[in-house]
Amino acid sequence: ADRDILSAVRNHTVGSPDMSLFDEIIFVADYVEAGRAYGDCIRAREALFSALEASRDSEECVMHLHRITREILDYTITYVINRQRFLHPRTVETRNAFLSREPMPYQEEIKWKI
Repeated sequence: ADRDILSAVRNHTVGSPDMSLFDEIIFVADYVEAGRAYGDCIRAREALFSALEASRDSEECVMHLHRITREILDYTITYVINRQRFLHPRTVETRNAFLSREPMPYQEEIKWKI
């Protein structure tokens, strides 16, 4: 249990690609806590509560939690970039890990041109 708590403390701000469910709950809870009045925090809070309320079972709750986690990472990355600050590499790694677990909206392969 001590390892779980230490892991959640370590990962609650920048995340980790291999966050446990407990880590992820603490990560999201920190971002959506009621004292945060930023627009993105409010949007994430409302999306989380409405998704959890509409969920039919625990599996669906976890799916929504993963999606909200990725959205929070998107908000965080956008916020940091807009302020021309350095991004913690683990935040980007975490976002990409969560994004890769989501179903693609289309099956077309993305090809990068250099």
